[in-house]
Amino acid sequence: NSVTDDNEMKPVYGHPLEEHLRVTNRKIALPIQLCVSALLRLGMEEEGLFRIAGGASKLRRIKLSLDACCLTLPTALEYKDPHVIAGALKSYLRELPEPLLTF
Repeated sequence: NSVTDDNEMKPVYGHPLEEHLRVTNRKIALPIQLCVSALLRLGMEEEGLFRIAGGASKLRRIKLSLDACCLTLPTALEYKDPHVIAGALKSYLRELPEPLLTF
């Protein structure tokens, strides 16, 4: 699913959304789908969900897993920290070369 024609893995952070969707044959980007699904299960009652930062080392690990396209929802739920998952989502959106929203 996440392999290009030449079998080279493509990271998702910092790469164009359109390219990620095309290469992975997805309609929703992996980081968006996994993070939102995990947040719906873990973080809906959490105060300051997108304001309070999660742990830097956990955030780095979850981003590496997403970049390798090896993170699944059960694995994401093991982090048990909705702030880390929200941070991964914010980081993905912030690192897109072309912003989703303009001002």
